[in-house]
Amino acid sequence: MSQIIIGSARHDEYGKYVGGKAGDQTGSEVSTQAYYNHKKGWYVYRCINPVYLRQIAEKMYKACINDKIGYSQSDRYSLSKYGIDTDVPCNTDCSELIRVIVKEVTGIDVGICTTKEIGDRLVKTKLFVKLGKVGVQVSPSQLVAGDILCTCTKGHVVAVTKGVTDETTTGNGEAPKPVIKYGVRGEEVTKLQQVLNKMFGLSLDTDGICGNHTTDAIRLYQKHYGLEVDGKYGPASYNKMKEVLKNV
Repeated sequence: MSQIIIGSARHDEYGKYVGGKAGDQTGSEVSTQAYYNHKKGWYVYRCINPVYLRQIAEKMYKACINDKIGYSQSDRYSLSKYGIDTDVPCNTDCSELIRVIVKEVTGIDVGICTTKEIGDRLVKTKLFVKLGKVGVQVSPSQLVAGDILCTCTKGHVVAVTKGVTDETTTGNGEAPKPVIKYGVRGEEVTKLQQVLNKMFGLSLDTDGICGNHTTDAIRLYQKHYGLEVDGKYGPASYNKMKEVLKNV
């Protein structure tokens, strides 16, 4: 899985977790690495806003190349004071780094939490969906930049900075135009299929044909956002999609 790159806060300059100096002393305290299968397994959490999804990946990458951000659990909250673009040496740990990134991207603070808690906190924002376990519900090849991976039990949390396809958005982030319903064909259907795939980790054929699978996906989208669940991508679904995809 060398095509997939993840970023995280990993350990201090001594390979330990408490007591490290502020800032990245070795270049590997907060850094990217090739994806690996964690012995505890990974759960995948995906932001349903493709713009935010891309920005999460970008923020993680910035954190990983900023040598002012180091690792220490005893000083984990100092990054919250200075932010990802800090030029002041500070520290973080893996869950606090994700917390800061999510807050800077979405404006929502999931609060102080451990790796055991952060997945549920993300889902409670209504901006993230839990896709399932890598290797069971989700293939590693389906991971996209911006996905957040939490170990299945307390342990570690990372963000994908590069997926196999390195695609996190569809087109320019514009909502597909209505009306799309069963039997409709065309470019707008393809756009909708792509967006729904990214939002909910689906594997719809992007063939531009609105068949049973696509209408089921529209129902999933409508249910998630409290819309009328009729399987038709009409004005109400379109307006909500514009809201979801807007670059704020």
